[in-house]
Amino acid sequence: MSKPALHRLLLTTSTKAHLICCTLTYVLSRSLKLFKSWLLPLLLLWLFYTFIGTLARINGSSMSPTLEDGMAVWMWKWSRFNSSWPDYGEVVATLVPPNQTPYSTESGIFGSERRTRYVKRVVGKPGDTLELKEGELLRNGTKVAEKYTSSEVAAFSSEKITLEPNQYFVLGDNRRLGESIDSRFFGPVTRSDLLGQVSWVVWPPASWGAVR
Repeated sequence: MSKPALHRLLLTTSTKAHLICCTLTYVLSRSLKLFKSWLLPLLLLWLFYTFIGTLARINGSSMSPTLEDGMAVWMWKWSRFNSSWPDYGEVVATLVPPNQTPYSTESGIFGSERRTRYVKRVVGKPGDTLELKEGELLRNGTKVAEKYTSSEVAAFSSEKITLEPNQYFVLGDNRRLGESIDSRFFGPVTRSDLLGQVSWVVWPPASWGAVR
């Protein structure tokens, strides 16, 4: 091969390599800009929603008078990473245990089926022995003073139940007959069923404040 031909071949190869390098640099630069402007914020939002907290809406009157239908509340999901959580009297969002027909499933987005989600109050923790007697809650043989319940309480009675490790007993604050589907009907929930602590009412403005 002559020297001019060899020179042209080397020049062509060098030009192609330069173009490829420039193209890759441009694509990488655009990808980084896209990541910073769109993907990174979306990733941070997803991480916050999944592990930190989120807004939730109260549906129904099972937690009345503490929480009313239509209220917007703030739920801390990071509570799940606290080994001592939840404590007595705390309001939590929870999944209904599976295989508890007809309570365990509900309609989700686009009519799909999902585990039922409820907002309830924790009244029993692992190892506790609980009993409902004429509407009054007894925990380990002692009557629990529940100032948060509805003024009218149904005279509901149940047999004693001792919670196993990792089990929690949850009840709605509205104890009127037929107003709350809770552990009286679907049994105890497990630690993995708990979604987070409902800590704050954010809407309506007149009800803004901590959930107690």
